[in-house]
Amino acid sequence: MRPLGMVFAAALFLAPSVFVSADQSAAAKRPAAAQSGRFDLTVDSIMRGPDLVGYPPTDLRWSADSQRLYFEWRKPGEDEASTYEVARAGGAPRKLSDEERKKVPSATGRWDESRRRVLFVDGGDVVLVDAQSGTRRQITRTTGNESSPR
Repeated sequence: MRPLGMVFAAALFLAPSVFVSADQSAAAKRPAAAQSGRFDLTVDSIMRGPDLVGYPPTDLRWSADSQRLYFEWRKPGEDEASTYEVARAGGAPRKLSDEERKKVPSATGRWDESRRRVLFVDGGDVVLVDAQSGTRRQITRTTGNESSPR
């Protein structure tokens, strides 16, 4: 028998026992897994995709002093992404409030030479954030969309 045929025959022979034992062991371990915060890696849980583990962080950007990393993150079960921060030294990410989020530099912003202020478009208008003082100033208020501020 050819090697490929042997692999196929072994897969057919072992497949029923693997699926039965995996389902039985998953059912037996479910209460303990729920208490520990872990989950069973089954075909059903894998097929949940982002509903199981969430979405990867996006729009990563550093604070002006490079001590905090900001990012957008959509956790499992959430309908939309929120802004989080984590210290450069590490630790658990912290979800920012709407007011805190407004003072965070944009991922697409343009910094000045001293890396104190960042200029970007938010909601179609140009905004300037002073990263050292934490102030936000809206530069334009127009009905059209602005782009590429500098």
